[in-house]
Amino acid sequence: MITRRGFGGAAAGIAAGGLLLQASAAKASTLMETETFQQILDTKKLRVPGFSANQPHMWKDVDGSWRGWLYEVSKSLAGDLGAELEIVETTWGNSIIELQQNRLDLILGTTPTPERLMVMDVSSGMYKTRLAVTARPGLAVETWEDLNKPEIKISCDVGTVHEHMARRLCPNAEIIALKSVEEAALAVRSRRADAHCIFWTSSRRSTLNDPGIGETIVPKPIFFSSSNIGMRRERDKTWRDFMNGWIDYARGAGIIQVAYLNAMQSIGIDPQEALQGIEF
Repeated sequence: MITRRGFGGAAAGIAAGGLLLQASAAKASTLMETETFQQILDTKKLRVPGFSANQPHMWKDVDGSWRGWLYEVSKSLAGDLGAELEIVETTWGNSIIELQQNRLDLILGTTPTPERLMVMDVSSGMYKTRLAVTARPGLAVETWEDLNKPEIKISCDVGTVHEHMARRLCPNAEIIALKSVEEAALAVRSRRADAHCIFWTSSRRSTLNDPGIGETIVPKPIFFSSSNIGMRRERDKTWRDFMNGWIDYARGAGIIQVAYLNAMQSIGIDPQEALQGIEF
């Protein structure tokens, strides 16, 4: 028999159950709601970082226009989203913070590291690039062990994959970690360093522009790093899933390859030579 007290308790239980259901529904709604992806569709704007002096990846020309494969790929992506491309001029160092602050929608050309994977989502890879060194003239380098000696000085830009790999592959060498890629390259030019640990494209651009700096060498064994897209970490994974699918489409359609090889050619690197350092 349901007493008045029992009825009241049952009613309270039903009410509490209703609140729990509402809370669960609200939670489910939060988990399923579209965040960045829906924001782009609503605003019809895709915000990407602009790196003004990062040839051949992205740079601002003398007339103020943007160039480089990151720009071309961003433009294709924006078109497929039905959005206007908005370039937010920034630096590599600030881009992750601006991504987290919702000033950017993604970062193209991100190399995944354990530290970055802890603070943002990362897409599947767009291509792989070989780890290389810019070796001073007269330095014989065939393997990483040739550089793994106490008398060898290796420059790199601090806090990057280049530094991480140099320390891991050449623990016996003297590692000179400097503020920027440019300073690390100049260390070889001034002979403060014997070699600059860097990815193939940047090394080849350096030796092409300044043959006296040294030679671009890919030591054996060959190590790769992938170029990916960084995104805000969100409960909803629609944006990440879309980007992974879009990368598969763009690679299959040749969008990424053509944009990249055209950018290489624009700075004087023959596309066939570029394929020595890049794997799509």
